[in-house]
Amino acid sequence: MLDLACGFKPQIANLHALHNAACRGLIGNADPTRADMGFGLGLAVQTTSGIVRTAGSVGSFSWPGAYGTNWWADPKEQLVVVFMAQTPGPIRWHYRYVVNAIVNQAIVD
Repeated sequence: MLDLACGFKPQIANLHALHNAACRGLIGNADPTRADMGFGLGLAVQTTSGIVRTAGSVGSFSWPGAYGTNWWADPKEQLVVVFMAQTPGPIRWHYRYVVNAIVNQAIVD
């Protein structure tokens, strides 16, 4: 197991995950996989369940990279995912959907 107790406090994560209602939908202009998400302090934030294009819990937050990399954290599921890829162009969005679906289907309650 990776020990993430390197001084990153939960309060910092909470600040990043706060939703700024004025910015809702703006991230969708850059990445369609985040179109229905809110926008926190530099991160996409899932504010509702069921209508967003990627699976996850309300309060999960993420950020996509330009060439297909992706990461997200889901505090409810105690999950952090980092996906590294070099897939420029629209195909990167497909892989983000696929990786998100595979990871969320693997969660056992």
